[in-house]
This record gives sequence, C-alpha cells and structure tokens, in this order.
Amino acid sequence: LLNEAAIVAARRDKKEISISEVEYALDRITVGLEKRTGVSSKKRQVFVSYHEAGHAVAGALSPGFDEVGKVAIVPRTNGASGFTLF
Repeated sequence: LLNEAAIVAARRDKKEISISEVEYALDRITVGLEKRTGVSSKKRQVFVSYHEAGHAVAGALSPGFDEVGKVAIVPRTNGASGFTLF
C-alpha cells in the first residue's frame, strides 16, 4: 500500500506521502483505477447512485455493521460501476 502511495507521490512531484496518496493507493489496490474512457450515460449514473446509496443505507441501519467509509459512482477498471466501502 505504501509503496503504491510512494509511486503516486513521486508522480505528483511530492517529497512526502500524504493521506491523499494513501487513499488513492488504497482505492487503486482494492477497486481498480478510475475508468476515463467509455464513461456511462447519465441514466446509468443515476441508477448506480441509487444502487450504492442502497448499500450505504442498509449498512448504516444494520446493528453492529461497520460505518460507511466511502461511496463512489465512478466506473473502475475491475468492472464495478460504483462501490461502497465500510
């Protein structure tokens, strides 16, 4: 994780790794890179938004479940149209 964060920091011409680089590296490792080409239609983005919101609400209302850490609707290279991290 920190090696990936160090690579990102170097690409950004930074001398130190910040939380921003660690978060980027964590996303890259766990859910893949952001897809920049072939971005889905507005209708698909709305659908994915509702879908991921459902995951977040279900998790938030489930007793003893981890807190929602992040919700994203950006398509990823692993095939996910969005994701919810707990």
